[in-house]
Amino acid sequence: MENKKTELEEFQEAMAKNRRIQAQSLAILRRAKDANIPPDITSIIRAEGEGILKKYLCPFYHDGKRGIEINELCHFVFHKANNLFKKKFIVIDGGGWEERRIAGFSLLFRMIACNYNGKFYDCKEISHLFQTIDYNASITRNDLAEELKSYDVLFIDEFRRELMLKGFEIHWFFDEVLSQRDLDCKPTIITFGNPLSTDENSEINLLSQTSDFGNYLCMLSHADIKKSDKTLSDKILRIRVRKPE
Repeated sequence: MENKKTELEEFQEAMAKNRRIQAQSLAILRRAKDANIPPDITSIIRAEGEGILKKYLCPFYHDGKRGIEINELCHFVFHKANNLFKKKFIVIDGGGWEERRIAGFSLLFRMIACNYNGKFYDCKEISHLFQTIDYNASITRNDLAEELKSYDVLFIDEFRRELMLKGFEIHWFFDEVLSQRDLDCKPTIITFGNPLSTDENSEINLLSQTSDFGNYLCMLSHADIKKSDKTLSDKILRIRVRKPE
């Protein structure tokens, strides 16, 4: 005859379960802090869940034809986040700076919650480090590259034309980092400061000059145009956010 659990045993099991949940929650919060996600953004993401991403997505792009439908995308991110690691790049454009950044942080938070490490960097910060690194004896450009390659998921925010410094060869640096992350199957979240055109006859806002912007940034900026390239579309998740109200 099967023995029933006593009230004390049930209480002890419930307490043990709560301790595991609290430990997991604290571990995620520590990873979020280490990833440079601002505490206020972490609190909003935890409180609002997929609603935080849903309200920022562009309905005209995410209509199920041009881009993944909004509800499907939010469900994918918040309920099947492990599958995001099957993508090599997650490209975010449109909207304003705050909308793009919060969308990026939402993805980064969900991915590190899957027991991975991650890091957020502003592209301007990387560009500044790259320019001044020769004057800092404690770190080399190779050290910086190796750090950026190492994270399970990397979020680089606000790529802009003016940050691709001519004469500093920073586009080669980004090619080195992004190509190695691609080879290692480590996803990279990238936001573009300017909206990416989907018109192959348009040069507006596209990083179209490989020699100036590197192969990877050029490829990512043309992701919508080359939908016929199955290899390219399989490795990239495209997200567009709505304009600020």
